[in-house]
Amino acid sequence: MRDEKILEELLRLFIRQETPPGVRAAIAQEFGESRYYPAKEALLEGLTSSDAVIRDACIESLAIRWKLDELGPRLIEILEGDEYDFVRMRAAEGLGAIRYKEALPILKRIILESAHDQALQETAYEAVLSILGKEEDKIIEAGIDKPIVIDWELVHSL
Repeated sequence: MRDEKILEELLRLFIRQETPPGVRAAIAQEFGESRYYPAKEALLEGLTSSDAVIRDACIESLAIRWKLDELGPRLIEILEGDEYDFVRMRAAEGLGAIRYKEALPILKRIILESAHDQALQETAYEAVLSILGKEEDKIIEAGIDKPIVIDWELVHSL
C-alpha cells in the first residue's frame, strides 16, 4: 500500500485514541513497511501507548524496518522496564537491528539474568550478535528450528 492519500488517512486514524488498539498496531506496521516517514512522530508517541501491541508494532516500524539509531536510549528503557516480555524482546531485537553498541552491557545482563525465560535470553543474545556483526554465522549454524546455542565466553567478555 503506497498511496499517499491512504497513508495520510491512516495517520489520522492512528493518532485517534478511540481507534481500536489492534487497528492502530496494524497501521503502525503498515507505516513501517511503506516507509511512511511522516508518521515518525506518531510512532514515537506510540512507544508510550498503554497498549503493548501498539508499543511492539511501533518498535518494529521505527527500529527494525526504519533502523532509526536515535531510538537506542528509548529501546533500552523499554527493554529494562516494559511489563510484557514480548515487547522487551522486540526492544532487544530493535537494538540489534540498529546495532546500538551502548546496549551491550544491558543485553549482557538480560542474558545472564533471564535463564528462566529462554525466548528473552535468546533474543537478547541474537541482538548482541547483530551488534557485533556476527548474527548471520550463528543463525546459519543454528538453523531455523534449532535453539540458539549461547556462546557464554562471548557474553562474559562483553
